[in-house]
This record gives sequence, structure tokens and C-alpha cells, in this order.
Amino acid sequence: MDCLTLGAIAVAGVGLWFNWYGIHRGNHNSSATSIITLNEAWRQAWERFLRAEDEAVKQYQFAELLNLLEIACALRIRNVLTGVSRELLTEYLDDVMRLLNTSDDAKGRLEALIHSKTTFKYLRLYLKYLRKHPRRTGHR
Repeated sequence: MDCLTLGAIAVAGVGLWFNWYGIHRGNHNSSATSIITLNEAWRQAWERFLRAEDEAVKQYQFAELLNLLEIACALRIRNVLTGVSRELLTEYLDDVMRLLNTSDDAKGRLEALIHSKTTFKYLRLYLKYLRKHPRRTGHR
């Protein structure tokens, strides 16, 4: 091999590294944007649920909150987010699952929403994930 070929290989290698780094940073930036958007959606959903006075409206808002929670569970199970965003999402989901498990009101509302085996499929999958990884999440 001559010097020109070696130089071209080196330049191509550096180019590949920069491409990888750009994709890597892009994934982290995209994850950060997603978790910020989810956080705002959760804030609004919790607020609507907690402010609802009519029982039918409260149940509807709870269903909307669980739909958002299921989307988040799917994102976590499929490892869509990376880095700190994934860590923050996992901590939030763990806390909400703990809340749902300990609240009789939440359990009753959730049971009323289940219409088939696939209703809240990703919530169930996430709960199975928690059971398989109790040390990591603090669940037993």
C-alpha cells in the first residue's frame, strides 16, 4: 500500500468516527427532547385528573393518564431512550407503578378500564420487567 491509500483509509476512519459520534449525540438529544415532552404531558394529565370533580370526567382523565403511561412503558421496554433520559423515565415509571399498586382507588379505576387481554399491554410488560429486575428498581 502506498501513502495515499493509507491516508485515505485514515481519513475514512476519522469520518466514520465523526458520523458515529453525531448519531450518538443525536440519539441523546432526541431522548432529552422526548423526556421533556413526556414530563410536560404527565404534568398536564395529572393536573386534569386531580382537578376533575365529576366522577365520569375523573375516570376519563385517569384513562388518558394511563394511556400516556403505557406509551412511556413501551418506550422503556423497547429501549427507545438513551442515557440519563432512560434513567429518569425508569425512575418515574417505577414510582408511578408503586403508586398504582398501593392505591385502592387507582386499582379500582384501572380494573374498570380493562376490556381485553391487550388493554394496557405495555403496563403489564413493564410490571413483569420490574419483577425480573427487583434489585435495580427497589421492587420486590
